[in-house]
Amino acid sequence: KTLWNAWVHPHGAKTVGSLDLGGASTQIAFATSDEAKSEDIIKVSLYGYEYNIYTHSFLCYGKNEAEKRVWAKLAK
Repeated sequence: KTLWNAWVHPHGAKTVGSLDLGGASTQIAFATSDEAKSEDIIKVSLYGYEYNIYTHSFLCYGKNEAEKRVWAKLAK
């Protein structure tokens, strides 16, 4: 923030992605280029700046589901 309490977006500022490993699923989200096209991309406005965000949930790829697969293989 500036001295006048306004949000500042520095030139060349970078974003980061997010990966959430849950029990039954895994979620991923990150900013993409304006040219990227997918049904999983949404446009988000944050503090006056526009971002194209790719977000997807991978069902059955969480920690608990992976553990179940390991135990099933070991049981065989």
